Amino acid sequence: MILKRIASLSLALFLILLPFLVLSPTVFAVGNTCVWSGAVSNLWSNSGNWSTCGGTTPGAGDIVEFPISASNKPNSNDLVGLNLERIVFFGQDYVVTGNAITISPTITTVMQFVNTSGNNDYAIDTTINGGSLSISQDDGSGINAISGDLNFNSMTGDMNFYNYDPGSLVISGNRTGSSTNVNYYGNINLSGTGTNTYTGGINVTNASGRTNSSALTVSSLTALGAGNPNINVNSTSTSPVGINFFTAGSYSNNINLVGSDFAPELSSNGNVTLSGNVSANSDLSFIKPQSGTLTLSGGLNVNQDLEIEMSPSTNLTKSGASPIAIANNTTLSINSLGSYPGPTITVSSAITGSSSAAVNVSGETFLNLNASSNSYDGTFTANNNAIIRPLANTALGTTVGSTTINNSSVLWLSGSYVIPENITVTGTGRPSGAYSGGAIWSQLPVGASSTEVSGTITLNGNTTFAMDDPGSAAPDDELILSGPITGSGNLTLLRVQGTNSTRFNFLQTSPNTYSGKTILQGSTLDLNGGAQTIPNDIDINSTPTQSASLGLSSNDDIADDTELPLYDYTTHGTFQ
Repeated sequence: MILKRIASLSLALFLILLPFLVLSPTVFAVGNTCVWSGAVSNLWSNSGNWSTCGGTTPGAGDIVEFPISASNKPNSNDLVGLNLERIVFFGQDYVVTGNAITISPTITTVMQFVNTSGNNDYAIDTTINGGSLSISQDDGSGINAISGDLNFNSMTGDMNFYNYDPGSLVISGNRTGSSTNVNYYGNINLSGTGTNTYTGGINVTNASGRTNSSALTVSSLTALGAGNPNINVNSTSTSPVGINFFTAGSYSNNINLVGSDFAPELSSNGNVTLSGNVSANSDLSFIKPQSGTLTLSGGLNVNQDLEIEMSPSTNLTKSGASPIAIANNTTLSINSLGSYPGPTITVSSAITGSSSAAVNVSGETFLNLNASSNSYDGTFTANNNAIIRPLANTALGTTVGSTTINNSSVLWLSGSYVIPENITVTGTGRPSGAYSGGAIWSQLPVGASSTEVSGTITLNGNTTFAMDDPGSAAPDDELILSGPITGSGNLTLLRVQGTNSTRFNFLQTSPNTYSGKTILQGSTLDLNGGAQTIPNDIDINSTPTQSASLGLSSNDDIADDTELPLYDYTTHGTFQ
């Protein structure tokens, strides 16, 4: 009876464990450590090529090592169905090819490149079984490559790639299967032309103990796997971390920039399109196009401060239905490196954000704002030669916020629209070259006859508004200023090119209050608002190429004691 009960219990236990015995990957006890000598040939099946391998060739559960000194460093696995514990490279200049193998480690390490000052290439297709596992490059200046395919099979945890070296660990083989996440630590280069079908999230960060910057370089359109996995770029407390899209084309992953002490970076080379959402969730994050045009067609979520740093000869486009969403008390900075002509940034998507949000543009940067409906309540600021060009009525957002054009920068008006924005402005625009001479610059395209600013303009010192009709537009271009002009300093109205019908038009219905005088520099000014729109004296200055003209529509357009000196330089000034 007791024997029958024991047999019955044993059978029941066997039936319970049977699914796991059938479905679980085979795990072997750790066997021999087989060190390659290559003394006889380049084939793994010759026992004479191995030392400390029990007098035979590698088998199930063995560790395979490639030492510093050996013969036949290019070698080939001609064994079939080999299932190893792990593979370790101590030497350099190995090229390992041959039949596919399986690695089922009893610890977390699958493969190591240790103290390798040269290069190695592991070109065997490999299936990896287990939980959370790792491949690492340790303590050497070499560039090691894994060009064989990797299949993450029955993995219940993360697959980790570590690079503790200043050099790069190159992964160019196809990756298939699945894991919870694929984590890249240190400088990793994903290349190859195959179709990577693995699924799982992607995390990019630095290897423990490293203090210099590191990045995941994406050198293949298919390198990031199937299913468009989300990518987290995590800067550490000791160093910045980035992701670099090095191959032109389109990527549809959502990218999350995370960090605290150091800023995470997203960079691109060539014409790259990112159609997923890009989110800045660090104290400061960077987007850095290095060459070509970076197109962001998904959402740009500025949850914490983000700086877009433009290299010379690069451009950036933000398109698509998803907006640039700027969180409260957060700044989006756009800066340009280099001299004129600088990068062009074109934003055709809407911008959203509260009154505590800010967009700051600096350097030789040309910012086009094309969206026809922006609910953005924050501010725009231009500094250090930057140009902001609104191309729709509400391109600068709602009237809750304001725009500031600081000395040497320009607000370029170039379309038939009405800008309700409140604007603070100073200076004469760019110091030299294109768009120099006016802090507010009006140059209309063919088919456009006027641009109007209906918000309040505040002068923050002597300021010049300029109109330029180079002959390509209609001859009656008009800059209408219907909002009040306040502040301090002289206001100069300059006509760069054009006829007398290329003119400024003051349509204010209440008096302007700026403290300085008004100077017509080869320009035409019509006063049609019926209010005292010229608060102080006015100079009417013709130039050698442009006449100046002032037109009044009522007795109240100027103060009774206004002085009206006319200066004639070949062309005649007029007072009508």
